[in-house]
Amino acid sequence: MKYFTLLLLLFSGLTQAQDVQNARIFYGGVGSNSEEFAPSAAWSIGGIFFTETYLWGADLAGEGYSLDSTYGQNEATESALSLNLLWGKQISRNFSLLGLIGVRDETSECQQQSFLGFQCYADEDPEVSYTVNYGVHAIYTVSSYQLFRKEFSLGLRVTGESTQLTLGFTF
Repeated sequence: MKYFTLLLLLFSGLTQAQDVQNARIFYGGVGSNSEEFAPSAAWSIGGIFFTETYLWGADLAGEGYSLDSTYGQNEATESALSLNLLWGKQISRNFSLLGLIGVRDETSECQQQSFLGFQCYADEDPEVSYTVNYGVHAIYTVSSYQLFRKEFSLGLRVTGESTQLTLGFTF
């Protein structure tokens, strides 16, 4: 509910952004994981590029959890990393909507455990399995010429694993 209230205030039209065609946004986000036993807060960092017809970008996020059976552990929960691609459209002068699709590590396990402190026996690489990550990223661009002589963006990034508020800067 608090995210909805924040977005409603942002979209109320109290500020007007300048045209952001051919701009770039660098953003970071923090939020909460969907699963309550995920070991840490969700985060993301990424970039979005504007063209005349669409937007595209990529981000790296720590969201959800991964089961780790390396270094002598047996399915310990760790924060999962996801690598995502974003693609979307500028809906209005201030508002953009992007879809998100990517991969997230799900499990890491060894054929044999190491007794000498290595990740796996004989310092072999673990077998890592991946799963699909999906979601949306809504962005509202705000003009702040009085403060920074730049534009910044506020967003809401929602995936199957987390919900995050994002803050970005246009350059």
